[in-house]
Amino acid sequence: MSGMGATRGAGGRIAAALALPVALTVALMAEAWPVTVDDAFISLRHARHWVAHGNPSFDAVERIEAYSNFTWVALGAGAIAVGVDPTGFLKALGALCALASIAFAFGIARRAGADAVFATYAAALLAVSSGLAFWAVSGMETPLFALLLSAGVWRAMDPTPRSPWLTATLFLLASLSRLEGPVLVAAAILGAAASRWREGESPGELLRAHTWVGALALGYVLHFAWRWHYYGHFFPSPIYFKRVLDAGDVGASYGATFLATSFPLIALAALAPWLAGRRSGAPLAVVAASIAVFATARQEVLEGVSTMAWLDRYFVPVLPCLAGAAAASLSGARERFATSPPRRSAVALTAAMVFVWQLANPAANPARLLVRTTGYPEAVAVRGAPSAAYLEAKYGADGTIIAGDVGRVGWVFTGRVLDLYGLASYERTLAYDGALEPYLDALLAREPDAVQLCFDAVSHDPPRPCQPAELVIVERPAFRARYVVDAEFGREAAPRAYHVLYRKRTAADADLTD
Repeated sequence: MSGMGATRGAGGRIAAALALPVALTVALMAEAWPVTVDDAFISLRHARHWVAHGNPSFDAVERIEAYSNFTWVALGAGAIAVGVDPTGFLKALGALCALASIAFAFGIARRAGADAVFATYAAALLAVSSGLAFWAVSGMETPLFALLLSAGVWRAMDPTPRSPWLTATLFLLASLSRLEGPVLVAAAILGAAASRWREGESPGELLRAHTWVGALALGYVLHFAWRWHYYGHFFPSPIYFKRVLDAGDVGASYGATFLATSFPLIALAALAPWLAGRRSGAPLAVVAASIAVFATARQEVLEGVSTMAWLDRYFVPVLPCLAGAAAASLSGARERFATSPPRRSAVALTAAMVFVWQLANPAANPARLLVRTTGYPEAVAVRGAPSAAYLEAKYGADGTIIAGDVGRVGWVFTGRVLDLYGLASYERTLAYDGALEPYLDALLAREPDAVQLCFDAVSHDPPRPCQPAELVIVERPAFRARYVVDAEFGREAAPRAYHVLYRKRTAADADLTD
């Protein structure tokens, strides 16, 4: 009985300690709740078309894959199909996933060799190390990917695995949640298998214990074959879009930036195999794979103003693994130095310094990231929501528009949306090999009813379009000849990027010009 009481007491202390990082994350999520990132509506447009037309595409008719998060799109489609508000549903689901990933950071630390105290430290470290809270309620797939990946890693670290098919299911869903998912999942499986091999398991035993990997691979291959057949391309549109922008500068990449801003945490985690044990190989392999994957994606995509340029979005999913490994290192160091009070004090000081670094580092601190990440989506909403409503009221499902912001506009506007940048179209990336001018001419040749462009009233007088494609299109003779200003939205609230809408010229416009 006394043993059971002690266990309950330890469990109560752990629950109380975990309540602190959970409370912090909940408070930050509440602050960020009103903001939904514009890119989230791209997934929802696919989901709506899937339910309404049986076509999981950006366009209701043409097959365009402008998403790279199939699992998230499927969940959005499910919410729409049963009549639930998909935006609120996905935000609430993201919040739950974020909280669960904190628990898995604790679990990964435990299986990597940390005691309960340092495993709780891992959970706290995750809560103060990233934009987890913001992305949890952003409407994006980030928290779901973090949960599926960390849950799969936790199960793969089990020395006596039970129900391996659940592990396979978690990893399959993770693979379908992000385009880079299969790479990180493969790293986790290889890292876990390598750890078990180094602990003495024979190759035959490893093969028998990993038969489920074949089913996982088959499931992903079947999905990939379907989407390749359905959309007709090897990668989704966003990948070709980023390739067009020549995103290959390793020194200015997401990976390099993450290394520079989180190096104390990374260095501490890297010591886990020596200080805590070999089972930390699985979470470390995931972190290493993520840094390598994003070492080819520049942070300057779209001149650093887009959500695609926020590195925290891409590394949030691996932070439970990173925090778990770092905590295991500290726990292992304390065990090794148990008889030396000065060394034990050094371990505690190291833990405190890493924690403070994450709090003080603008690139990692959640409160500072919240200020940064809420500002841009709020500006997008100020200009995007009213201009999208105006376009829908004026043209509706039978209309065709050109737009640069295709998220909220594409969600509100039920007609055809032609993407100014090619993010939601293969034409620029493939048919014109990335050349902007012929792509814009092809868009104008479709004679859309309206064109939506972002203008900047702050740094230019007179105001002019903000982005390269918009600068080019306003100089096209076909554009100047066919379109006139119709309305503008957001100049007072978001002067650096307000929307100007153009409509086709009419005979009356020609008379006024004459």
